[in-house]
Amino acid sequence: MLTLMNIVPENPPFAVIDENGHEVSPEIKASLSLILVNDTIITPNHTTVFNHPKNKAILQVNQGSGYYDFVLSNDVVADVNYIESTRHIEVIPKSDGTLKLGLRDLCLQSKPAYAEIQVLGVGSIKLEVPDRVQRGQCVTAIVRLYDTLDNLL
Repeated sequence: MLTLMNIVPENPPFAVIDENGHEVSPEIKASLSLILVNDTIITPNHTTVFNHPKNKAILQVNQGSGYYDFVLSNDVVADVNYIESTRHIEVIPKSDGTLKLGLRDLCLQSKPAYAEIQVLGVGSIKLEVPDRVQRGQCVTAIVRLYDTLDNLL
């Protein structure tokens, strides 16, 4: 292949003249600095957030290179932003549902980190009062709010 391109290798390769006048191959030295990191981790990897535009969930990103690409199960449930300076993921709810978030490291060949975010709203309101109330009397009523999965808020 080299002959076809009229390239002639040096003989002897990388020869230099030492102080005695002999051709010798020089010692080649190099160094490389490595920063080793583990696979990316999202903490917490499962969270629930109440559906309100002023509400948000903050997830911490640990390990990894710091350069990521999001893989979202859908973009209807929440807006997702990565804050590089603090290594946080900010999740702002838009509608009720479940969002599965995958975080793929752009610099390292590693397993993606996953988190599941449930966005819940008020599913039902239950009011507990006595069956009968005497006219002119006060009673105590208990109001309970339940989310869309029927958990007490």
